[in-house]
Amino acid sequence: MSLLLQTCFQRRLYLFRQDCKFSGFVTVEEGPIKGNQIKFKLKDVGRISFSRDLPVHDLVREWTLLDKNTLQARLSMETLTHGMQEHTFIRYHKIAP
Repeated sequence: MSLLLQTCFQRRLYLFRQDCKFSGFVTVEEGPIKGNQIKFKLKDVGRISFSRDLPVHDLVREWTLLDKNTLQARLSMETLTHGMQEHTFIRYHKIAP
């Protein structure tokens, strides 16, 4: 996974995320950083092998720092057969200083 931070003309911070998966797919996501939250939206899915096309139509990945010890991650997706729905929800708690 590679991340790129870029400052845009409107003085908003955007983060770009590229992920190469073992399944042979490459995803490109981008989104704004607002306060304690990063919200990525799927921009492109590429295929680097002879894998079949993914039925994913839309994907939104949100990371929110709730407090200094709690990070929340949500993944919502829309597929060929289902509308946009929450797929994964995880809340991480810091256990060491």
